[in-house]
Amino acid sequence: MKKILLILTLAIILIVPTLVSAQATECTLRATLPQNIIDGVGCPDTCITVGQVCSFDVSQSAVCCMFGTIIYISNLLFLFLMLLVVIFVILGAFMIITSAGSDEKVKSGRNCIVYAIVGFIAALLSHYLPNLVASFMGL
Repeated sequence: MKKILLILTLAIILIVPTLVSAQATECTLRATLPQNIIDGVGCPDTCITVGQVCSFDVSQSAVCCMFGTIIYISNLLFLFLMLLVVIFVILGAFMIITSAGSDEKVKSGRNCIVYAIVGFIAALLSHYLPNLVASFMGL
């Protein structure tokens, strides 16, 4: 128990200064914002497309940067999950082809493909979730 408490204390001592110094006065957009977010939040003209630097002297700029980061992360997650879907479909097909009539191997390959389809649905949800949240927020 003392070791865990010591490790947590050291982690807090090392992490808190990093968090405090992470305050920024501007950000660079990593994803182009959809028109509904631009209109709903009231993003300035300097915070609309990829690579533009948004200064935080306007309060909406921080929200625009937050949405840009969320969209960027969801796009990366979508690409990663789609890559995994393709790999698992190929793996499942390979398992079925090389099963040599074994019912257990065919079932295992079929399950692999079913899980890939579930992963595909999860990838679609992660890709379109920021737009859904923005529409529910009225943006």
